[in-house]
Amino acid sequence: MKISINHSICPSLSYENFFKLAKDLEIPNVEIRNDLLNLNFDLKAINEISDLKEKYKINVISINALQKFNIWNKERKDELLFLCNAAKKINCKGIVLVPLNSGKYYEEDQRLSLLKNSLNEIGFILSDYEIKGYVEPLGFKSSSLRYKSDVIDLLDTIENKSKFSLVHDTFHHTVAEDKSIYVEHTSIVHISGVKNLVEESYNFTDEMRELIDESDRIKNVEQINFFLKNKFNGFFSIEPFSEKIQQSKNHLQLIKETLKFINQHRYY
Repeated sequence: MKISINHSICPSLSYENFFKLAKDLEIPNVEIRNDLLNLNFDLKAINEISDLKEKYKINVISINALQKFNIWNKERKDELLFLCNAAKKINCKGIVLVPLNSGKYYEEDQRLSLLKNSLNEIGFILSDYEIKGYVEPLGFKSSSLRYKSDVIDLLDTIENKSKFSLVHDTFHHTVAEDKSIYVEHTSIVHISGVKNLVEESYNFTDEMRELIDESDRIKNVEQINFFLKNKFNGFFSIEPFSEKIQQSKNHLQLIKETLKFINQHRYY
């Protein structure tokens, strides 16, 4: 079971302290983010990350993320080119692709046409850089891409389809009430737990995303076991967004506890 941690768990930590946390946990994989308010993801930061991954012997599995990837325009293209150059600099194999999540709805045909066009345009660039795009549907009703099946159904129509795979997010899988899991098409599984006992799953928010323990409502352990049973060889990346977790003074212990719980309850 290959574990990674996403910088979302401790966004106030500097890049150095984030890499040090991973090293202290003996977790050799991380996801870095380009959207943290206290850290500029610029050329200086990219050079620093390149040095840190060598210093701490940590693998960067993704840059998270190209936002609104399915609305293709010059701004999106310029951002993707910047992220691809950053990925090459830090020897990162892929970029997470996140859809528009503004509540703006398109007619179904238009929504799928925009998705197909974006995947085609992105595929050409990813191919040039020999980098993969990890498509992450967001389960919220406001999302323009909620279901993994939309991506899978389009892949055979994409010229550079081999450059794409999925991010399966246990939280968004639950919020979307999605029934499909595509192990063979998945590179990263984002894991986080929800303890809220009141709201229906379709009303869950990012703030509810904590670490995984016995009170988890969204069946993380069952989803993890399904992937492992079906020979998943990608990464399970811990990605909470709850302020309570993010503002903790003891991420080391919290992550150790959630990993202990997962290992006690996995069967493969």
